[in-house]
Amino acid sequence: MFVFVLVFVIVWFLSGDKLFAVLSFEKSITNPHILLVEGYLHDNELKEAADIFRNGSYQYIITTGLNTSEYYIMGRNGDLVIDVKRLNLMPGKHTFSYKAYNTQSNEVSGEVETWVNNTKIGQSTISRVPKGYFFSFDADSCVDLISIRLLNIAIYKNQDIDVYISTVTVDSFRFSVNDTMNYFKSKHDPGGKSFLASNDAIRTKKMLIQYNIPSNKIIPVPTNFDVRSRTAETAMNTLRILDTIFNTDTLRINIFSRKPHTLRTYLAYNKFVKNNLQIGIMPSTCYISLKGKRKLKNLREIVGILYLKISYLSV
Repeated sequence: MFVFVLVFVIVWFLSGDKLFAVLSFEKSITNPHILLVEGYLHDNELKEAADIFRNGSYQYIITTGLNTSEYYIMGRNGDLVIDVKRLNLMPGKHTFSYKAYNTQSNEVSGEVETWVNNTKIGQSTISRVPKGYFFSFDADSCVDLISIRLLNIAIYKNQDIDVYISTVTVDSFRFSVNDTMNYFKSKHDPGGKSFLASNDAIRTKKMLIQYNIPSNKIIPVPTNFDVRSRTAETAMNTLRILDTIFNTDTLRINIFSRKPHTLRTYLAYNKFVKNNLQIGIMPSTCYISLKGKRKLKNLREIVGILYLKISYLSV
């Protein structure tokens, strides 16, 4: 066992780009009926998926993703925008609060500002454990929006910070961060909005509609949040749902994923597939993984593949 681990570590350190290329597996099939789009993809990748759908023989898009927890994940610099117009706040003093924590990279923490309309009312260093953050503000006119702004998606020793937000409250009114009237506006794409939803499959559908894909062509298939393996459980759940909707004996599917996750996704779906359903895999081309993070991504994917092989032997 020790020899196996030692060889694995040596291979990992010596073959970052080569191993990344192997894990970034691509094998698309011709004349496909369905484009399956994984729900964690970024906005520009979803735009690429929309273009692929329009230019191919696809009849439907299946969107996958986990049911989200009470927390919204701020994984990029930008604003989580809370629509408060519906409250009709009167002039005077009001309170705003939320609960948050971050995945801290060593000593680096997420820095977050709070804005009411165009006025900054506070700045917070987010703790590694969930805690409440409280603010007061004076409203002398109509309040339309309150924003929680992430300033530093910090990269430190190949790790990054995600800030998790929940329990957003104005006075005594509590918002759900997945409320469809709220949205996330990325600093990297000022003109776009990432819609919030109760799960990533529906969020992805909303984004694809924004790229002019007809709503009746998109079928969201969410999977429970609390699962052993997100990739494996999503594959099993999606294939089970597809079997109830389509004649899977003749179905041909291309999965749109991201490097270097494509090999794990491909192995998962082909492990659980039944009858004659054909599955291909294609990676997004517009997402560029930082070379400094590739070895870490390689390790995560190999661990995930090993877990898939070992934990689902009897399936």
